Amino acid sequence: SVCDAPPFAKWHQLLLQNPVQDVKDLTFSWVIPFQAPFWRTKPSEYISHLLGHEGKGSIIAALKEQGLISACSAGNGAWLEGAFSLLNVTFELTDKGLDAVNDIGRYLFAYLGMIQKSAPEKRIFEEAQRLAAIRFKFKEDASPFNLCPDIALNLQRLPPSEALCGTVLQYEFDPQAISSLLSKLTLDTVRVQFQAKILAERCTQKDTSYDSPMELLPTD
Repeated sequence: SVCDAPPFAKWHQLLLQNPVQDVKDLTFSWVIPFQAPFWRTKPSEYISHLLGHEGKGSIIAALKEQGLISACSAGNGAWLEGAFSLLNVTFELTDKGLDAVNDIGRYLFAYLGMIQKSAPEKRIFEEAQRLAAIRFKFKEDASPFNLCPDIALNLQRLPPSEALCGTVLQYEFDPQAISSLLSKLTLDTVRVQFQAKILAERCTQKDTSYDSPMELLPTD
């Protein structure tokens, strides 16, 4: 059998890292059900669309206006094939943002709380659906070397007719699946990863894979 969560003693922690490069990132991650079977509805894409929105009134606009972040990305990744996925929200911090990590977290969870209380809207899904169609239509051509293994993998999961587009396009609106996934994005289940050079003195432990400086702390 395969596990349904990362093989860590405790997922719900704060991970500090002293990177080799001068990056300043703050990432919030949640374990979610493996998303490949939901290729027609893609509930995580609806959530990522809202979290990645940069217009007026968005969390990104508010944090940029305060000079705390320079960018934000949100999306899911298949951390362990067939077992579970991760939904990640990553903020690229400014120098000012390095001292406002708790404030950024409060903004994020306030925004999550707001969308968790609101029913998923079809108009938002349709907006994300149109954007996905545009991305697929105008995607740069891939080399045969890269395209062939992608198609081979997709043929294991998708109908042959959808092998090229099934991982990108959004087909059906499923509000129940969206609400169910949103309910899993809580403060009690998040893992926070903070990377910055200023954390060097606080990183007294070593990563077991790469021997890089790190520190695991309780999530306050």
